[in-house]
Amino acid sequence: MDPKVILENLKVAMIEGNQAKARENARAALDFHLDPLRAVEEGLSKGMAIVGERFEEGEAFLPDLLTAAETFSSAMEILKPAIDAQRKQMGRPGRVVIGTVRGDVHNIGKNIVSTVLETQGFEVVDLGVDVSPEAFVNAITVIDP
Repeated sequence: MDPKVILENLKVAMIEGNQAKARENARAALDFHLDPLRAVEEGLSKGMAIVGERFEEGEAFLPDLLTAAETFSSAMEILKPAIDAQRKQMGRPGRVVIGTVRGDVHNIGKNIVSTVLETQGFEVVDLGVDVSPEAFVNAITVIDP
């Protein structure tokens, strides 16, 4: 299968919210030795950007964003081990502490940002949801005293 077809299929799977198609093409990307970071950047992320643009224009709604986020995560389950293996060879550019602030229990955006940062090689320390400011400070202090 042509790498361009795999990347297009990943993008379309994101737009359609088709988890099975996303997982199938994530496997195909690895089977055909396509760089998993390229699969994320030129496939999944492009599809996510289109869904985001449609949301901003009022053509897509919150359920569409949720479905896209779940589709992204589904494909990343396949691609992440290969990305992690590459990162072990190359090293990490830094560490990021992330979480949602106290009073906010929504984690979709946080999870997407975490995944994107991880694909770029950052070590992500995810504190979760409804996190106090003190917990952020403590996490940073423990990580980098």
